[in-house]
Amino acid sequence: MVLDGIVYQAIFDGSINVMPPSAGTPFMAVTDFVPDRVLDAPELQSYTAFSEWLEGHLPSRNIAYAVRVDGRFANITFRSVARQQRLYPPLVEVTRNQAVFKRKEVDGTLMGFWCPAFMNGVNVAGLHLHFLSADRSDGGHVLDLSLTTAKVGVDDTNGWDVQLPMVPAYLNADLGADNGSDLKRAEQGNAVPDASAH
Repeated sequence: MVLDGIVYQAIFDGSINVMPPSAGTPFMAVTDFVPDRVLDAPELQSYTAFSEWLEGHLPSRNIAYAVRVDGRFANITFRSVARQQRLYPPLVEVTRNQAVFKRKEVDGTLMGFWCPAFMNGVNVAGLHLHFLSADRSDGGHVLDLSLTTAKVGVDDTNGWDVQLPMVPAYLNADLGADNGSDLKRAEQGNAVPDASAH
């Protein structure tokens, strides 16, 4: 997760590490976030309700949007996965052993992107958010939420610069399979989790 220029890593135990500039990552979507609109979100009882509310305020479904939500959460559920080793398993397999954490009455920030359907595969279509608590003690990939109050910043994104790694492991990988349904299942948390509470 990148917030205000600082890179955070969500660990399998739910804690957060601040990462040094030398750290690498297999995938990252980032932007210089400057909101084109700031909205006051109403009380919303689920991730689906928040996503539908947000989509109702987007001027078009044909561009991507960076999203930042600073607010109070009555409940939030998020996950992290363990560090993987070569040969790397597919994401849907990794998330079968995810650690799931639930927090109540917590302040924090959601960050991520809403992407149109045609971008599926380059990124995740629809809304994809990560959570970082206000005290920076925990966070991860958001599975569900109940929102009390929030300011929602939306940054219209009219371009997408994709940089690919020019290394043998990537250049020789078989990326021809359509993993869209597996990706959707993994991202929405439908893989069987290791239930944990925090």
